[in-house]
Amino acid sequence: MGWAFDLWRDNALLALGVVLFLAGLGVPGPASIAIIATGALIRRGHADLLPALAVALPCAIAGDLLSYTLARRGLGKWLERQKTKRRWRKAVERFQENAPLTLFLARWLLTPISLAVTYIAGSSRYPLSKFLTASVSGQAVWIFLYGGTGFLLGRQWKSAAASLPPYLIAAGAILLFVVAGRVLVTRRHQLNAKR
Repeated sequence: MGWAFDLWRDNALLALGVVLFLAGLGVPGPASIAIIATGALIRRGHADLLPALAVALPCAIAGDLLSYTLARRGLGKWLERQKTKRRWRKAVERFQENAPLTLFLARWLLTPISLAVTYIAGSSRYPLSKFLTASVSGQAVWIFLYGGTGFLLGRQWKSAAASLPPYLIAAGAILLFVVAGRVLVTRRHQLNAKR
């Protein structure tokens, strides 16, 4: 794993920008780990804070903004098909109930739903200024939280990065369980209402 750290150290800001931009487009990658590693590099004196922030935040926001814009312009036939589905319409309704909070939390806490929330925001014509406010603030929290973790852990960042995936898997499983439970309860109420 030492070679990966060396490679990251030598190309940190470029790699960080690319990884965060692609994450905003929904491309799977080690975005959170990249932020942690960059925080560790800053702590060890291999990178500087201001240039890292000057790359990380704009690249993350640019990825979000491009996804939002693609969804707002239709994103092709796939999105048009989704708009006709009842589940999509229900998701849009729920999004509109708590849009600012949903967008904010999806940027740093509920990252698995970030792209879907961005598509809903764009396709439902959620105001760009409000989207950008949520994106900037949420991405800033994400970058400072994970970058700060890397900075605080310094040399131990590898162990923190290694322990991240099991927690993410557990969080995803819990989220899936909650969503499945919610769907089952909702369907049961709908069936009872029809009787």
